[in-house]
Amino acid sequence: MKDNVFYADRLIRIIADALSGYAPDLAGLDADDLMNIINFSVKHKVHGLIVYALKDMASLPPEVCDRVNSLKNMIVASEIMHINKNREFKLLVGALEEARISYHVMKGYAIAKKYPAPEFRLMVDIDVFVLMQDFQRSTEVFEALGYEKQEEYEKSFCHLGYFKSGAYFLEQHFSLGYENFIGPRKMNIWYDEIVENRVRRELEGTEYTAMGDNDEFIFLFIHLKNHLLGMCGNLKMLVEFGIILKAGGLDFDYINKHLDLLELRTIASPILYLCRKYFGVTIPGFEGDDGKETAEKLLSDVALLNDHRLVHEGVPSYMFLPIVRHKISKPLVYLQEILRNLIVYKRGWKDSVDRAFRVCGIFYGRFDLLYDIGAI
Repeated sequence: MKDNVFYADRLIRIIADALSGYAPDLAGLDADDLMNIINFSVKHKVHGLIVYALKDMASLPPEVCDRVNSLKNMIVASEIMHINKNREFKLLVGALEEARISYHVMKGYAIAKKYPAPEFRLMVDIDVFVLMQDFQRSTEVFEALGYEKQEEYEKSFCHLGYFKSGAYFLEQHFSLGYENFIGPRKMNIWYDEIVENRVRRELEGTEYTAMGDNDEFIFLFIHLKNHLLGMCGNLKMLVEFGIILKAGGLDFDYINKHLDLLELRTIASPILYLCRKYFGVTIPGFEGDDGKETAEKLLSDVALLNDHRLVHEGVPSYMFLPIVRHKISKPLVYLQEILRNLIVYKRGWKDSVDRAFRVCGIFYGRFDLLYDIGAI
């Protein structure tokens, strides 16, 4: 029986072949398989790369060609909307710089330049990191431009969200969400280096300040770890490690030093094993098979994560991480999750208990993976 893991594996192989300049290997895949892989790519936000990989459609079944063409139309429509959104982003950057606010753009907008073409990377939001001393002033800048703070982000441990019609959704980061793992001292060392290493970039006519390539690559390990704890994520997060490595230009000595400083080797090992397996790239010190077993768990877990998201809202794990670390009994973990639903989300008793048992059941089913990658 072909499951999510099968489709995840073939999807990444098809993308990796195309990015390496080869014709994708479609052997053993019938029309139904290809349709499932394409639909899976949409679910995991890499359909732009599938369109790129399947650009030579001469040998594809007609229904598959139609589906690829529909995705091409989606990308074109998205690009038309991005014209105005990029104009809004340019105004945002200009306002931050006029106010002399220290900021840098992270993740998608910066990573898009490493894709075969920026339009192949799905863009729905902009991630802007602002130093705490400028946080309040940056909020005033956003609101003056017409961005409205979204209440559901008020409880976030690392960022706030802002909506403005016709603009990218804006995430205002005030933390990289990792201090709880290793403490503020080590993070402050890295924060200082991030600021020192920031660079100026340009995308589609807009100049902005961005996190440097090496720091961006390091941050993506933290970003994935946070998403795995929150039981949300997608294959795009794994694929982008391979895309960045294939683009080159990284300082491996700097990266290895900071993987040690930030205690990220346990999650880097399986991810870089997957990069070597699918994309033929890794970094020095990760050439062996040490992460193979965990990598298989990781791929399986990420392939299923979008289904897990249906059972809860918000991040279930952060409140009870200290309890898990100290190996206090499971009932206390369940109790804290019930209380979180009652107090934070103001749900009724029955709904809170039901959600707590579903979420914690999934969490404990994933406990071994989270332990293996150093998330708990």
